[in-house]
Parts: sequence; C-alpha cells; structure tokens
Amino acid sequence: MKKLNSDGFTLVELMVVVAVIGILSAIAIPQFQGFQARSRSGEAKITLSGMYSALTAFEAEFGQYGPCLRVMGYTPAGLRGAGNNANPANANYDGREERYFTAGFRQNASTAVGSLPACTLSVAANAAHFLGTKMQTAAQASIGQTAPTGAAGAQVTNTTFRLAAAGVVSTSRAASCAPANPNQGTAKSCFYMDNFKSITTRSTGF
Repeated sequence: MKKLNSDGFTLVELMVVVAVIGILSAIAIPQFQGFQARSRSGEAKITLSGMYSALTAFEAEFGQYGPCLRVMGYTPAGLRGAGNNANPANANYDGREERYFTAGFRQNASTAVGSLPACTLSVAANAAHFLGTKMQTAAQASIGQTAPTGAAGAQVTNTTFRLAAAGVVSTSRAASCAPANPNQGTAKSCFYMDNFKSITTRSTGF
C-alpha cells in the first residue's frame, strides 16, 4: 500500500511564520516612521535658511530687520495670492497644503519694527509667517501672537531675529511650540533659527 505524500504547512509552522512577520513589522515600522519624520523635518531647515538669507540681505542694504517676509524678499514656493485655496490652478492658491511647516515670526499684527510699518499675519498681505497645513489644520499650524500653538520666542527687532518653524511630521507628534516655559518643554516638530544662523529644535525622538 502506497503512502500518500502530504503537501502543505502545519498549523505550528504557520504560527511561527506569523510570529516572525509580527516581530519584523514591530521593528521595521517605527524605523520607517522615524526616517519619514526626519525627511519631512528637512523642509523646516530649508525654509528657515531661505528666510535667513532674505532677512540678512535686506539688513545689509537697509540697516535693519523687519517682520514682513515679503518685504524682506521671501516668498515660499507655491505662493500666488491670498486665501486658502486647495486648487493649485487657482490664482489665489497659496501653497499651504503642500507645506508641513508654518514658518516665520510670532509677530503681533499691530507692532511696527523700527522704521518699518506693522505687518499682518495673513497671507493676503506681507505676512509675518506663512502657513503649512499638509498634516494639520491652519489653527494647529499657526505661530501667531495669540494662538495656543504659538512659537514662543519667534520674534524680530531692528537688530535681531528668531525665526520659528512649527509643523506635524508624524501622527505621533504634536504641533505645539509653546510650553509654559519656552526653555523647558516637550514641544515636538519645532525648529528655530536666529540672526547668527544658529538652529535649535524641540523635535525629539527622531
């Protein structure tokens, strides 16, 4: 009597394979998320460097800094006009849906800086900052003067400035850049650059 061949996997073998896949996933997925977050964070540094160049060029010619980024010579990629239009074909498209980070100054709209007039916080005018809402709402992204997510210390005077970039680069990261004490906090995805081109960050874990 011939013995029939038994093809296939036993239940134990299948359970071992599932366990191995689970272990590999537990290791690989966090690593990938960290890499993805670091990659997105590069946008903040590039944006801050662009603003820094515009501010220092303006100061070299006119002898002071100012809060209005368009006046300083900086306009982010994709910015065509006013409003928050999600259609790039529209003339009013401001590109915020393509940016992870809101970047600029935490500047009061009624405050003039030196001989320069006050600057509004809206993209429609000479904005003190430009919104980025790719992974967050405009309210979450704001680094405005009274916003709960305001970037503490992101300010400008005649002779000094401290830019801020606040954004969400991972679903596990908060958008806040304003702990109770600006020097002691756990704010995530927040970068700063001063007039000495020194970069600091409160992004932790990646």
